[in-house]
Formats: sequence, structure tokens, C-alpha cells
Amino acid sequence: MRKLPPNTYVSLFVLGALVGICGCGSQDFSTAEVTGVVTCEGQTISNASILFTPIPKSSRTLAGRPATGRVGDDGSFVLTTYEKNDGAVLGKHRVTVTFPNQELPDLIPEDDEYEERGYRPRYRGKLPPCANSDKLIEVEVEPGTNHFDISLST
Repeated sequence: MRKLPPNTYVSLFVLGALVGICGCGSQDFSTAEVTGVVTCEGQTISNASILFTPIPKSSRTLAGRPATGRVGDDGSFVLTTYEKNDGAVLGKHRVTVTFPNQELPDLIPEDDEYEERGYRPRYRGKLPPCANSDKLIEVEVEPGTNHFDISLST
């Protein structure tokens, strides 16, 4: 067996120590499975996106990465944070549901010039009545499997 030079052992030790101190992975927060159903006035909705945004415990803490999902034809959703369907980070979240081509009132001019330029939304009037709900929805994701019924209202 061939002997390695002494500086090789030192280099391997330093490399091992750096890996141990810095870690091999990312700064991922722990996640838990999250599924649910979104309704508007008691009826399931579809063709929407759902976002769970972690709420920090204090202004000095990181809360984690937001989780997203698509609302299916039956109103159901499964959230993804880091990998497909891995759920959301543990803790409290603010829930937001958005729809394709949803107008954001603060960005649309209030005069007729908007429509004269041909900037009409293509799907105006096809959004569910709850699309512009200002209801604040908060949930808490806990270890294990979580299921939330998200009820939007007008």
C-alpha cells in the first residue's frame, strides 16, 4: 500500500471540517404535506392559483419559502415548496387565491383612455364573484398531513 504525503491528510481534514461547518445542503425549512379545496360562496372553483406565504414570528426571523399550487377542476390543490407536492413550510401562512387575467384595481386607469387603447381584459366578467375578496385568510401548517378548506366570500 502506498503512503500519502502528510499534507494530503491535512487537506482531507480541512475539507471534511468545511463540509461539516457549511453543510452539504441548502437552507431548506422543514415542510409538511398540504392539500385542500377552494370554494367560493359554497361552490368549488377551478382554474386558479393558490399561494401560502409564511408569516415570520418576528421581524428578525426568516419564515421560509412560499408554497404554490394549482386549483384543479374539482377545487382541489396540492402545494409545492421545494419539490413537487412536498407541501409548505411549517408555521403560520397567509393564503392568497388568484385567477388568470384577474384585474388589479390599482393598476388600471379609471378613465376611458384605457379602453380606447384596446387594453381591455380578455376575460372580464368570467371571474368568480369571490375573485376580488379582501378577506384575510391565515392557516397554520403542522407536521404531518394538513388539509385546508379555503372558503372565499364576496
